[in-house]
Amino acid sequence: MIQKNTQNEILNYTLMGDFFKLKPSKSDRRRMQIIEQTIHELATHGLDRTTHDSLAKACGISRALVQHYFPDRDELVLIVMRFVRAKFQKLCVDAIQKANTPRERLTAYLQAVCSWPHVSPEDTKVWLLFYYQCGISKKYRNLNS
Repeated sequence: MIQKNTQNEILNYTLMGDFFKLKPSKSDRRRMQIIEQTIHELATHGLDRTTHDSLAKACGISRALVQHYFPDRDELVLIVMRFVRAKFQKLCVDAIQKANTPRERLTAYLQAVCSWPHVSPEDTKVWLLFYYQCGISKKYRNLNS
C-alpha cells in the first residue's frame, strides 16, 4: 500500500512545480509517466482493463517497475483521482484569480467548469468514471466525501 506521504509528495510536486521551478528526479518523472498513462488507460479502456501489465506495456517499462512505484493498483487509481481533481481545481482557481469582481469570479469559475471537458477530455472521462465508482464502491465514496 502506498503511504499517504508518497501520495501527497506527488500531488504537492505537481502543484508546486510552477512556484519553485523544481527539476524532477528520474523517479518523479517515472511516477508522473505512470500516473499520466493511467489516466489515458482509464479514459480509454476503463477500470477493469487498466492493470499493472497494461500500464507497463504502454509506458515501455516492466510490470515490476510499475509495481515498485505503485504496489497496489487500487491505490494508484485513487492517486490518479486526486491528481485529476487537483488539476481541475487548479484550472478553476487560475480562472478565478484573473477576475476582479465577484460577478467576474463567478463567471470565470463557470466558464472554467464548462471548458474543462474540452481542455482535458481524458480527465473528464476519468472523473465521470470516478463518480460511477462512487455509486458502487465504498472506498471511492469515502474519497469523494
